[in-house]
Amino acid sequence: MCGPDPDQIYVQKLRNSLAEMTMVKDAAIRQEDFILADQTRQKIAALQTQLVKMEHQLNADILINAISAWQIGLAESLGAHLGNLAGFRKARFIAFSRTHT
Repeated sequence: MCGPDPDQIYVQKLRNSLAEMTMVKDAAIRQEDFILADQTRQKIAALQTQLVKMEHQLNADILINAISAWQIGLAESLGAHLGNLAGFRKARFIAFSRTHT
């Protein structure tokens, strides 16, 4: 089994950074340092945008992997059924040839 997905680790780091930045912004507001609070708010907005983008990408990757696994299973199943059908037709042809010669 492989380790944690690097994208999931990155998303968790973004969440942690957002939590830390929110604490910094709240502390700046309490200290009436509105310049720092505004700068931090802008950084938070950028991090939130990045986080949403990464979460959407992870969700898309999960869906793609699930659909790919389903398609592979379907292809294998169809291949097995078609192989069985081809074998059945061949056996019927051989049986028919033997009875009509």
